[in-house]
Amino acid sequence: GLLRLERSPSPQRLHQQNQARHQRIAALAGQPFTLIHLSDEEGLDADDLYAQLPATCHIWRNFSYPRLIVDHRVRSFPIGPRDLFLVKDEFMAGIRASNRPLPWTFMGTLWPSGSRTLAVSHFLRSLPQGFFYGGKSFGTGLPLEQYRQRLMQSVFALAPEGDRHLDTFRLWESLCCGCIPLVVDHAASAEALLGSG
Repeated sequence: GLLRLERSPSPQRLHQQNQARHQRIAALAGQPFTLIHLSDEEGLDADDLYAQLPATCHIWRNFSYPRLIVDHRVRSFPIGPRDLFLVKDEFMAGIRASNRPLPWTFMGTLWPSGSRTLAVSHFLRSLPQGFFYGGKSFGTGLPLEQYRQRLMQSVFALAPEGDRHLDTFRLWESLCCGCIPLVVDHAASAEALLGSG
């Protein structure tokens, strides 16, 4: 998947990747198998790969896309939280919403596409006592422990889609910290990721 996201991968490297895939798939011919596909965010590598797989192959992939989910073989698993957020914390579990000092929080890059900028601007205007930290580029935000502490102090966490889709660390990490994630997305995308219950 990373190869497909390079600005201009050489035709030779793409050809080598496809040949290696053909060999692995041929070695499994006649046997039922499941592919666990850790893909790029845009799903670019899926288009060629899935066409090569037998109809009986089950595919589990990260990053759900409507164009890929129409294939009955494809299921998606969520990106989930980072490991720091999976640590059981008795203090975190006991913070009631009424005891949290911040009504909302958002930390992340404000991409030019998507609804992040719109969501954050509405909340800053209407409820300015929330916490906002906008990184100038991906990966330049607060240190992870400070980010976790802010989420534990907040009732709501703005969790609009990322640059390409709804499934983000922010969504799952806010749930781990007891925040209520506010999702800005189409209902069908949210239901496919989170379920209808």
